[in-house]
Amino acid sequence: MDNFALQLLFTILLSLTTVVIYVLRRRLPYRSPPAALPPSPPRIPIIGHLHLLTDMPHHSLAQLARELGPIIHLQLGQVPTLVISSAHLAQLILKAHDHAFASRPQLLAAQYLSFGCSDVTFSPNGPYWRQARKICVTELLSPKRVNSFQLVRNEETTRLISAVSTRTGSLTDLSQLFFNLANDVLCRVAFGKRFMNDSREGEGRDLAGILTETQSLLAGFCLGDFFPEWGGSTR
Repeated sequence: MDNFALQLLFTILLSLTTVVIYVLRRRLPYRSPPAALPPSPPRIPIIGHLHLLTDMPHHSLAQLARELGPIIHLQLGQVPTLVISSAHLAQLILKAHDHAFASRPQLLAAQYLSFGCSDVTFSPNGPYWRQARKICVTELLSPKRVNSFQLVRNEETTRLISAVSTRTGSLTDLSQLFFNLANDVLCRVAFGKRFMNDSREGEGRDLAGILTETQSLLAGFCLGDFFPEWGGSTR
């Protein structure tokens, strides 16, 4: 069976599963209505408001805020979501009620890439996260430690400026240059050598591919994040 047939079979099975789940949910016994929620735009069965998140979701959310107000309820698949577009409400959430909103969502990609969300970026708020953050600040971000890497930062910044100056009159991909700069500094601090050498070959090229793939996985659309019942479905 070729790849096209497998993809077609997977799509059919996924569609049938979706229909069955939707029908079963519709036939569940009546439950008391939920508490009052913020305004919400019309949604589509099963996917909710996922169709509103286009290639530029911040534009779509800004338009919804202009139409519905500074606080909006969206149903992203099976995940209820609040969208805040007000400085006052953001202050209430991030300062007055910061403990209730301190943890990040347990994204499927993060669970695989950070050993079950056990790193300081994705681990939930609690004693473990506070201890990990303390170690990170003490060992990596303290003024003494940051100052000890000043020479590395200066050398790599000078190298970046020289690279830009040699390309006068030609197009320059600044995003790629700053990406390389950040990773050159990190790799010299962690491993004692640069992230990318001048020929862009060898370990540097392999590491660049790994980092790019990791960023794509963390930032990409994962079906399991919006439909937890489907578990490991990714695309």
